[in-house]
Parts: sequence; C-alpha cells; structure tokens
Amino acid sequence: MEIIRILNRSDFDAAIRSKDPKRVLWPDQYMRRHQVPRRIARRATSLAARLAGPRRAHLRDEWAAILAGEPERGVTLSSWRQFCFALEFLVASMRMRLYDLAAPMWHPIDWLLSKDSRTNGCIATVVGAQAIYIVDDGGIPALMTEIWEPCGIFGAGLYVLARWLRRVRGIELATVPSAPPEE
Repeated sequence: MEIIRILNRSDFDAAIRSKDPKRVLWPDQYMRRHQVPRRIARRATSLAARLAGPRRAHLRDEWAAILAGEPERGVTLSSWRQFCFALEFLVASMRMRLYDLAAPMWHPIDWLLSKDSRTNGCIATVVGAQAIYIVDDGGIPALMTEIWEPCGIFGAGLYVLARWLRRVRGIELATVPSAPPEE
C-alpha cells in the first residue's frame, strides 16, 4: 500500500497524472482530517472537567497539560492518543461524580459502625429476625434443629463484614481508658 503524501500546489499536477490521485491529500485536507480528533479531545476534556464538578475545577488545566504533552522535550501525543486520553478523562470524571453522589449514603453505615454496641445490636437484630422467620416457618422444633447453624453462620458473616467495613472506611473505635489501679 502506498503512503499518503502531502503535496504542495506545484506538485498537485504531477499527482493528478499519477495512477491513484485519491491517495494524495492537499495540505489543508490533511490538517482537517487530523485536527478533528484533537478538537474532539479538547472538547471531551472540557466536558470531563465540567462533569467532575466544581470542587475539581483544577482538573481542566491538568488534563489540558497532559493532552499538550511536553513539546519543549519533543514529546507530543498523536491525535488519536489524545482522543483516547480524553475518553479516559470522561470515564474518570463520571466515576468521581458517582463517588460524590454515593458518599452521603455511607453516613448511616459509618454511624452504625462507629460504636461496638450499635454494630452488635444491629447484628443481633438481623440474626434474631432470621431466627423468628425460621421458627415461624417450621415451628418450635425448628428452633432446636434448624436455627442454630444458619443463624450462627449469618451472624459470624455479619461480624466479619462489619470489621472489614471498619477497616476499609477508616473507622477506629474509641478505646475506653482503663482506670488506674487503686493503691
């Protein structure tokens, strides 16, 4: 396959006489064809910065600098690489916005996990509701035969989940200072 050449106007007549004049681009055609993804990348980056929210307005300048590359060192991104980066910026901004929307939903869970008595009370309530459901379905004999195993497994699972969520969310329980020994 023959490589596309950019011709000056003086070379255009020779290109017309060649066998495949469709493979030859005028300089302005070349620029239009290769500037479109760059324009789209700039617009998508601007949209991504707006989607990220007002608290992250600084990202517009950072992302524009990333798209520009480092021309003083000779590092420039191709138009398609800029387009791919712009799409990644859009995905990142949508993830940031979703995080901002989901953050208030964690407040009740953080409140519940902040004290051991609340966490244990919630686990006991959920396990007790499960036991009542099983007793209601199977009667009193089910209390001794069927309830202990699933309730124990569920309670242990909830306890492990609560400990893991405390670690992931960065919730530390306040330690009760021990009383100094009496002399």
